[in-house]
Amino acid sequence: AVHISAALDGAFTITAPVVAANSTGSVSVTAEIVDPNGKSAWKGSSSLPGGEVNAKLSGQIHDPALWSPTFPNLYELRVSLGSGDSARCRFGFRSFAAHDGKFFLNGQPTYLRGALDQDFFPETIYTPPSLDALRDEMRKAKALGLNLLRCHIKVPDPRYLEAADETGMLVWY
Repeated sequence: AVHISAALDGAFTITAPVVAANSTGSVSVTAEIVDPNGKSAWKGSSSLPGGEVNAKLSGQIHDPALWSPTFPNLYELRVSLGSGDSARCRFGFRSFAAHDGKFFLNGQPTYLRGALDQDFFPETIYTPPSLDALRDEMRKAKALGLNLLRCHIKVPDPRYLEAADETGMLVWY
């Protein structure tokens, strides 16, 4: 899977695994980051020597729109290989830290108001029925004044994290 590390100042590093049938020739890799308004914010490319397994690109977005529970700004990363293979992922520029007995989101003190999410669904047991059902669950939690859901016993379904990013919900697992 494609991975992006994004810092508050807009600096980022992209790591994209490459599996090439021809391990002796180079592979071209292009990437684009689209901002929360749908506009291209950055483009880059690289030529990966044969035999390499990870393409790395880095750059900077000037004054990025930060992700927060109030403003869940998401960017989209689009990565393509010369072979035609491609991948997309959404991400937010944010930081989370704990020090001096406090939690900090994007450098600001944050009071966590959370609940334990047992992640049990009547029709599907432990499998979320749909992305829309997860979004609805998180919107209802936010309406109750929560900003965090703690996943219980197991790693959440990737759609759970997608819904959390979209709705502005913090997740603890």
